[in-house]
Amino acid sequence: MASWQQRPPPACSPLPDPGDYKGTGLGPLATAATLLRSALWRHCLPRVVMAAAGTQLGRLLVGGLWLLAALLQRGAAAAVAAVDGRRAIAATGENFVCATLDWWPPDKCDYGTCPWGRAGLLNLDLSNKVLLNAVRAFSPPLMLRLGGSLQDKVVYGTADLGRPCAPFAKNASEMHGFTQGCLTLRRWDELNAFFQKSGTRPNLLDVITHHIYNLGPGRDTHLIDKILNPSVLDGMRSTFSSLQGLLKSAGTSTVAWVGEAGGAYNSGRHLVTDAFVFSFWFLDQLGMSAKYDTKSYCRQSLIGGNYGLLNTTTFQPNPDYYSALLWHRLMGTKVLATTFSGTNKIRAYAHCARDSESLYC
Repeated sequence: MASWQQRPPPACSPLPDPGDYKGTGLGPLATAATLLRSALWRHCLPRVVMAAAGTQLGRLLVGGLWLLAALLQRGAAAAVAAVDGRRAIAATGENFVCATLDWWPPDKCDYGTCPWGRAGLLNLDLSNKVLLNAVRAFSPPLMLRLGGSLQDKVVYGTADLGRPCAPFAKNASEMHGFTQGCLTLRRWDELNAFFQKSGTRPNLLDVITHHIYNLGPGRDTHLIDKILNPSVLDGMRSTFSSLQGLLKSAGTSTVAWVGEAGGAYNSGRHLVTDAFVFSFWFLDQLGMSAKYDTKSYCRQSLIGGNYGLLNTTTFQPNPDYYSALLWHRLMGTKVLATTFSGTNKIRAYAHCARDSESLYC
């Protein structure tokens, strides 16, 4: 596993076109399976799923591409996935997929590395076109949650501040290791201009949130084993279920959010939480949380740390960016009851397709 983790994937060679399979007698799912197997062999899965996302074939598969990928890759024995499409068992919010922007400054370091760079809210290059287009690719707009551990240390550069508007400074005697940091009015305007350009918008909220770092510290050398361990994945089920039950019994209009989820705390782990393998954790989290009426799931982070959807220095998408975008484009708000008979290493979730015209959806 260690050698796989450190070895770069081979170059992505050209993939066959779906049209090449016309006249072969293969139905849509068989064609998808053939293409997906080819993609897995070439390490080109993100390209295939993004190409399928806007097509009729993509809508037929809904969330099943990842299930199919696991079956093909592992050569699993015969198994049955059953979806009850007669009624929804839960519902997400329209902007279920969410990402965070954090306050961490460049000298936020964990385990000898400083993976945040200039990705914090006070430092992020908001003029970067890759960043802007990465957010714009989500429609409806991507929900962005601003905040983090340093939120309570943020002060604002208004006229009544009474002192210079200085950024966060490292101080080991302070909570979280930093002094207060000041958001200037100019930076406030820059952030608002970025949100307007990218299509994000402020919302009034009545939510209860919780954070998820169930994999432990980023320094753990067994993170991959945990990500692929069904018992570890299932451990979050009781948390989601308990919160759902609490809100129902309270008779409140308050809804549940996952306000921050990076899986492994202290900025994650390079080549694990920013790599393809982490999608097995991330997609399972999206599917499981949705079953329990979670309205929004905010991934830590959009950019920054070792778990960003975008690379901290190049702004290029990491694998989980494609997972988030695929889910956002395909999966509607209505969650369907889904069962799977077979190995518990394969996870099955189903939603009505986004903008579905089905009788039940």
